[in-house]
Amino acid sequence: MPSKYEVGASSVYSTANAHKVCWRTEKIMYLAGHHWQKCGQLKEVDIEFPTATPALFGVAEFVPALEQYVDRYKVDLNLRSTPLAVDGSTKTARFKQGNGEVVK
Repeated sequence: MPSKYEVGASSVYSTANAHKVCWRTEKIMYLAGHHWQKCGQLKEVDIEFPTATPALFGVAEFVPALEQYVDRYKVDLNLRSTPLAVDGSTKTARFKQGNGEVVK
C-alpha cells in the first residue's frame, strides 16, 4: 500500500486481457482507495481507473457491489480506454476513450 503518498492523482490501468491477472490492477484500485480513506487522505487524491475492458470485473454478479466502492472512493472510471502514450518525465499518460476522444 502507498505509505508515503502525497496528494495528487493516482492512475491504475487495466488491460483487456481475459486472464485472471488483469483484475489485479482493479484490486489495487480498491485497496488503495480504502487505504487513503482510512488515513483521511481520500479527499486529497484523484483516483483514475482507465481500463480497456467494457465493464468492471468479469463476473456480472459482483459489479453492483464493486460500483459502490467506485462511488465511495470517487474513482474516475473510464471503460474501453486504450493507452496511447506515457510520459514519465511529466508523469502523464494519454488514453483513447471508448467514444474515440483522446484524454490526458
